[in-house]
Amino acid sequence: MMRVDSYHAKDLILKNMVGAFAHDSLRWMGVEHTDVVGVMPSELATVEIRRDMMDYVFLQSNGDILHLEFQSRAEKMIHRFLLYDTLLAQRTGRKIRTVVFYANQVLAADDTLDIGNAKYRVENIFLAERDGEAALARVQDHVRAGMFTLQDRFELAFAPHMKRSLELEDTVRRSIALIEQIPDERERSYVAALFVELNRRWLDEPSNQRIRKWVEKMDLVKEIVEEAVEKVSKESYARGIEQGIERGIEQGIARTVRLLKQKGESEERIADLLDIPLENVLNILSTN
Repeated sequence: MMRVDSYHAKDLILKNMVGAFAHDSLRWMGVEHTDVVGVMPSELATVEIRRDMMDYVFLQSNGDILHLEFQSRAEKMIHRFLLYDTLLAQRTGRKIRTVVFYANQVLAADDTLDIGNAKYRVENIFLAERDGEAALARVQDHVRAGMFTLQDRFELAFAPHMKRSLELEDTVRRSIALIEQIPDERERSYVAALFVELNRRWLDEPSNQRIRKWVEKMDLVKEIVEEAVEKVSKESYARGIEQGIERGIEQGIARTVRLLKQKGESEERIADLLDIPLENVLNILSTN
């Protein structure tokens, strides 16, 4: 059987997580001054975009677009972001704000591109500037109080990517110990899966065995663990997870359609803005 690239699994999990909880996700990442009203299609047929982790496009209440990129290594040349944003602006007629979120201990990356007659700029956020030990301490307090939050999901999953004074192995083991203490079993399995996909290369065998039992309790996650992937075809694996993500995106688009209609946009304008058929807009608005 063919094996699925772990980047594909990581991309799908993060896309599902960020798309489903946009406001909380962006707040935790440190993306300030946003008022997201919905998810927009992020695929552009005229350009091929390489992803290290994921990219996402949000519509804000003021009509501008927020373009979010995840990167696991420094992007030295940001031409591809410029190309993406240029085509997105051409398609939508909207202003675009691009934020690049760096994990994997990246502390510096280009944020400006000067092409002579124009300058292009992105906003960089570096996870390695955050205090990982303080983050784990917050999670520990929340777990003890029985109030595990979405923010804690991110803190645990990304803790090894943050600044630390402890050895990496100690941070990994401490994170796994906290995951094991999450009260809700399904939440525990979800966070364990996210942690494995983001930190796979740093897991030694004892840590891997320790967290695997929680990962394998979740059917969705079984398909992104290497052993389980080997039991199914690449096509069925991708189709199963992508169908789940597509359902979430469809719900986000429906919510966006209704919000734009409430703000006075016409059905035709909504269809053009979201790049969906007018018939779909009418169907959404006719459904309670």
